[in-house]
Amino acid sequence: MISLRIDGVEVSVEEGKTVLEAARQVGIEIPTICAHKDLSPYGACRMCIVEIEGIRGFPTSCTTPAADGMAVRTTTEAVTTLRNRILELMLSGHPGACLVCPHREACEKYRPNPSKAGRTTRCGFCSNRAGCEVRDLTFKLTPTRMTPTPELELPTLYSKLNVERDDPFMDRDYNLCVLCGHCWRICEKIHGQPAISLINRGRLARIGTSFQRSHVDSGCVFCGACIDICPTGSLSDRYGRWRDLPNEAVPSTCEICPEGCSFSVLLKDNGVVATRMTGYDRDARLCALGRFAYAQMVNAPARLRYPRLKEGGEHVGVDRDKTVAAVAKRLQKYVGESFAVIATESGTREARYLYEKFARDVMKGRIIYFRADGGPDPNGPQEGILDGTIKAAIMAGNLLTEDALAKIEYLVVIDFLPSAASRRADALLPAAVLSEVSGTLRTSAGEIKAVSALTPPPDEAQPEWMLVRDLARAMGAP
Repeated sequence: MISLRIDGVEVSVEEGKTVLEAARQVGIEIPTICAHKDLSPYGACRMCIVEIEGIRGFPTSCTTPAADGMAVRTTTEAVTTLRNRILELMLSGHPGACLVCPHREACEKYRPNPSKAGRTTRCGFCSNRAGCEVRDLTFKLTPTRMTPTPELELPTLYSKLNVERDDPFMDRDYNLCVLCGHCWRICEKIHGQPAISLINRGRLARIGTSFQRSHVDSGCVFCGACIDICPTGSLSDRYGRWRDLPNEAVPSTCEICPEGCSFSVLLKDNGVVATRMTGYDRDARLCALGRFAYAQMVNAPARLRYPRLKEGGEHVGVDRDKTVAAVAKRLQKYVGESFAVIATESGTREARYLYEKFARDVMKGRIIYFRADGGPDPNGPQEGILDGTIKAAIMAGNLLTEDALAKIEYLVVIDFLPSAASRRADALLPAAVLSEVSGTLRTSAGEIKAVSALTPPPDEAQPEWMLVRDLARAMGAP
């Protein structure tokens, strides 16, 4: 342990800690943008400068190791003035007109949410307004005006860069970027080699890819860490950016594939806004499906919401209990080897258990599992469908080709989105998915993880295990 004084306060910290960490330990606030607890010190924004006795100039506290006997001052007039000048330089190229507008408070009172816009030209059009660290810092350091001194006239120099929308998940507006380096540094930490980095020099410096390639071709795997760690609105989730800040983040498990990654589900008013890594490290990274598709799947406008039976070649909405009774009555005809349950390896253990019980104990048939990549399980070959052996099936999802679907005489589909299978189905049961289901998941590594039901399913959709249970009971099984 070493001891130092910060603004007259005696601080004892472990050797190797920085001055910034020592100050935070005793509740002394030093403003910073580029510093982050999960990233190594960088010293890019220069906002955390301090005065240290015996050291020339104004060193950055995030990169300066604390030393025994050191005397640090964080709020002198010189430090405060220089921080304000640095912030003015930073904002001279930032679309932050709302920060100095005399009507800002009244405007935000009666327009509490930012207006949707394709390009952010001021805070009122920024989807990240409520979570912008630059905005918060501006109000803390200069709560009224950002006008430079007469000796330091700063022209406004906007970059006028195009908003980059060349990948399917993210929007990148580098006009809002303050070059804190969070994005490429977290990318390098998690993936070893960053897909993005600083390019160009001087006023033209910006974040980009090598040789100006698209992000799809840059090696980016779209884990979303750069979005989650960005302090401004430069990087945003194209789907979730206008859904407002979440009320809570609840830990759960992704069941889109058998990997079963742990993550946090971000909720707003009982709805899924997005998902996020549990921490900024390699073990917590997510794939593009877990990070970006999860919320879109749950909130899809085309969700199947009501049971349907095919009558005269058309699907007709029928009461749920009547649908279950009608399906159970028809399935009685196919008890034996002519029946199969067709499902995927993903999903909860509880749903898989009941699918197997229903197939083998109730229907005396078989179960065919499809791998997460769409291939059939060798223990349940698809040939039984193509050669016409299987005449009736319950299928959880859109798993068969058109040719295979045509071979099935009576098809019950349990799914959450319309598909080729749902259009051919003789009976359609809407399923609850992902954040609407609770249970446990056995991952591909053999670990058992909990899946949490966090949001209500739409209308009459229900978890798969519940649908299978009700079918079995309707057929007389206990």
